[in-house]
Amino acid sequence: MPTTVNGIGTTYYGKKNLKAFRGRCEFCNHDGELQEYETMYWFVVIFVPLIPLGRKQVLDYCTRCRRHRVLPLAKWEEVKEKTIAEHTAALAGNRDDPETALKLLHALSAFKRFDEAERLATGIQARFDDRADVQLQIGKWHEFRGRKADADACYRAAFELEPENLAAKQAMALGIMAAGQPDQAATLAQTAPEITPQQAPSFYLALAHSYQQLNRHADAVTAFSRVVEAFPKLGYDKSLRKAIRTSEKQAGGGRSILPRIPPYRSPSVLVAGSLAVISAAVLLGNQYIAAHRKLHVVNGFGRPVEVQLDGEPAFTVGPRGSQVRDFSEGRHHAAVTAGGRPVRSDDFEITSGFWSRFFDSPVFILNAGAGAAILWEQVTYAAIPASGSARLQVGTPFVAYGNIDYHFVPFPQQLRVERIKSVTKTRVSLLEFEPRQIFNLAPGTVSPSDQLAFAEAHLALLPDDKPLLQSYIQVGLGNQENERVRTFLASGLDQTPVRVEWHRMAHFLNTTDDQNEQLRQRYAQWLQKEPNNSAILYLKARLEPYDAAMADFDRAINADPSNSYPWYAKGYQLQNNGDLAGAKTAYAKAAGLSPADEDFRSRLFDIRLALGELADLEDELFEAIKQSPLKLILHLQLLEVLAARDKLSKAWEHNADFQRDITALPNSGENGKQATQAAQVTMQYLDQDFAELLTFAQKPELPDWAAYVRYQCHLELGQYDAAAVDLQSKSGAPDGFDLLRLSVGARMSGDAQKAAEWQGRVCAQFDQGLEEQRRVSSLLKRAADVTLEETRDVNVDPRQKTILLIALAQQSTSHRGELLALAEKLNSSRLFPYHFQRRAIAAVQDLK
Repeated sequence: MPTTVNGIGTTYYGKKNLKAFRGRCEFCNHDGELQEYETMYWFVVIFVPLIPLGRKQVLDYCTRCRRHRVLPLAKWEEVKEKTIAEHTAALAGNRDDPETALKLLHALSAFKRFDEAERLATGIQARFDDRADVQLQIGKWHEFRGRKADADACYRAAFELEPENLAAKQAMALGIMAAGQPDQAATLAQTAPEITPQQAPSFYLALAHSYQQLNRHADAVTAFSRVVEAFPKLGYDKSLRKAIRTSEKQAGGGRSILPRIPPYRSPSVLVAGSLAVISAAVLLGNQYIAAHRKLHVVNGFGRPVEVQLDGEPAFTVGPRGSQVRDFSEGRHHAAVTAGGRPVRSDDFEITSGFWSRFFDSPVFILNAGAGAAILWEQVTYAAIPASGSARLQVGTPFVAYGNIDYHFVPFPQQLRVERIKSVTKTRVSLLEFEPRQIFNLAPGTVSPSDQLAFAEAHLALLPDDKPLLQSYIQVGLGNQENERVRTFLASGLDQTPVRVEWHRMAHFLNTTDDQNEQLRQRYAQWLQKEPNNSAILYLKARLEPYDAAMADFDRAINADPSNSYPWYAKGYQLQNNGDLAGAKTAYAKAAGLSPADEDFRSRLFDIRLALGELADLEDELFEAIKQSPLKLILHLQLLEVLAARDKLSKAWEHNADFQRDITALPNSGENGKQATQAAQVTMQYLDQDFAELLTFAQKPELPDWAAYVRYQCHLELGQYDAAAVDLQSKSGAPDGFDLLRLSVGARMSGDAQKAAEWQGRVCAQFDQGLEEQRRVSSLLKRAADVTLEETRDVNVDPRQKTILLIALAQQSTSHRGELLALAEKLNSSRLFPYHFQRRAIAAVQDLK
């Protein structure tokens, strides 16, 4: 359950597919409105959503006590559909079996599909009106739905069908009792076959309480006595003794039916014994505490791990779960495996001071495999709430905290504070979120080094997490951790099955010919043993020139037609060299084989946009947005398509609707603001409203990316000196292709000297960079005579290759036309730098 105290904790935002119904809360036993809905679960600080923790399904939310149950939405949908489908299929195959029908009824009711459940219940009740057991079950279902009259009618029918059915008789008797007629209920219970206290003590207790409510205490004592006689130990129950004494006092006279409490259980004896025990505990307590520390073993991974402590038999900790173990203070060793494969081994020490064992409340946490994020929080309870604080610990296998009030349980919503004005409490918990979200935290929450360590732990266990791997590479390179990233990737290059994404990233990081040659030799040796290994054939092809690469991609496809990567690589090569129709076929095949891969779907969208399939794209995107109305990428793609169709008015309307819906979300926070800003920047660029976009990007409250938007605006407006200033003011080193655009712009304005200076900076940067960058630098250095054929092996992004082709065409002496023709084909996306590159192509075409 989410808990937020003084603005720190977890909470839900939004309600989707809300269903409200009447029922009894399992926690507070209150009959009232219950709710079920989909929501987003967030970790918040000062009520600002910082970390999305996933979509959840809230179940049986009580509007009175607010307690409920919750499941991950995907798991809930999977369980719901699977359960209902199984029971529906079973009933279809055996329509004459009431038990099968009742199982489906219970499944539909459990998942709150009450319309279907009502129809099924009516059918069951009518079809099996000669079965007492069925009528009894339907009666219970009516009672669950809050329809007591219908339930009583079913109980009555069941009793009439089988008078000897004790369950039906008891249900009917309880209904009579609830109507204020306990005598008739008692008479019915005592007719043969009798409902005895041994069979149903709860019935006689209910009968006694019914008599109490009518002030018939003598009859209540008689009913209580039958229960105590049948179950003597109940006579010592505190609450039951209190109820019996009340009726005995009101009835007056007679000997109590309650058993006497033995002397050894009297208060004075108990107090004396307690003092003796406490005295002994004080003498032995320090040693005992040291020998019985609670060690919380937590698993932050999405799969089970096995943990072996000090060589003892291993135990399993479930996905994102925890276990508590009694452990003594001292040095210990933990070995963590997953599916029998080693994950990590660590030594750790549990220790504390002599006196602190009595007065401190520490928590010791073994972070198995270093895959969990441990959240420490501190809040202050006061009449006027004060801001709390929180910190996150990741990448560390063992953590110890002192003076912790709450261990892996929520803060209470409120505390009674007497005599003092405030009280401060702390807690630790396991923060659950998708591993790649570690890179989305606010700056300063976790150091970049710890972020990388956290990602490495998860990638070692779940190496196929492509988004996490890509984020890891991006953050590692952005923090000049190239060697660390390269070393980590190297640890997985010999693993089988082949980690294709790891090899692709290793290719990307290579900066020398020797590094590429080492990979070629590795693949050659591998193929000697497995000549038809599709993954290795594909990876080898990525390091080859165009013709050899295309041949090997086809070999990889023939070796394994279900491998999507060679199809994707073919599409990329074909697109980069102007075969748009061929690229579409290849991309479509890749996306069909791996429909969840965002990269494949994005490339297919780009190529279809280039081929002018605008009407179909518009229809498909509107349909997709109906299913995911707040997914930003779908909205941005739709804006691009509408702009390409010259439907700018419709695009503006759609953009306004999207921003309105995002803003209307409760506490949409920073994520909502970023989404509206991205939509606004995109729309103004598509409308070529560069002056207005420049004004927007100059707002002081905007983050660092606004400098890059200003660079784009000045570039589009032909203000190249101002664009250069903006690019230099952006955090981090300027991208070489952005510098190349400044060079192209300077040539367009007639400043050949400045163009040469910018191009020189590009070459100097790329000469120290990755293989593709060094290939680009080589071409720029002899731009005058570069042919189109020589650009075939440049496999940078099409937008980057477009500006390279334009720069080469500007300086070409005899190949300008063919270079510009390919540049025009590649300049298809309507996003930046589409308009600048169109103007540049036109300007080069005008050159003689």
